[in-house]
Amino acid sequence: MSEGPSVDITAEEESVFLFYHKLKMFEICESMKIPIHVQSTVIVYFKVLFLKKRVFHYDMNNLVMACILLAMKVENINITTMQIKEVVPGVDERLLAEYELEICNALKFNLHVPSPHLRLIGLFLLLRNKESVQTVMTGSVQTQDIVSPDANIDWDTSAENLKTLMLLDNYHTLDLTQVAIASLPVPPTELEGFFMLDTLEAAGHLKKQMKRKKSPSKVQINTIKEKIKAIQARYKIVQPMEG
Repeated sequence: MSEGPSVDITAEEESVFLFYHKLKMFEICESMKIPIHVQSTVIVYFKVLFLKKRVFHYDMNNLVMACILLAMKVENINITTMQIKEVVPGVDERLLAEYELEICNALKFNLHVPSPHLRLIGLFLLLRNKESVQTVMTGSVQTQDIVSPDANIDWDTSAENLKTLMLLDNYHTLDLTQVAIASLPVPPTELEGFFMLDTLEAAGHLKKQMKRKKSPSKVQINTIKEKIKAIQARYKIVQPMEG
């Protein structure tokens, strides 16, 4: 399909629109209580698809749900189209199936996406028991028992940090270990002795990118939607839907 229509919508507008729908994905995933490692898969599907496609190629509501539906299937979480319809009324079964196939093709059917989630859990547990781990590694004698874990190590903060990194445009290309380290609510230097210095430095650079952008305004999104609908109608790319 020709990319010609993209001249009617700027790269910045596309970026804003994609970011808006990433946030929307998170909201839907949270409402469906989808685990964070599956959310990571959803985001990667979405990002990889748009390496070659543009926002006007799809009905975004259906595309978001297609990413979620396919990711849940791949991660062995039972879900049906009817359940999807309960979450987002008005989804089109035909488009869901069509978009699922497009996602599969974009990924060349390599649907299992590695996630930093397990590494983050491991690092989280490591930091909560850092003194004990270091004692075992060095063979030294532990001078005191750890009665309680480090109060500064909070899992919810770590998970939110990971979600913020998921929103980065290049998330699907990042090193999983560096992402996991950057997601921790402590400086990467806390892990000196456990990782190479260049890994910790790279994680530190990632951490600096972790400030989450604000959600676009409704006016901004509606303006972009109108442009997209006009392009879709003109080139008969997809039947636009409200929402």
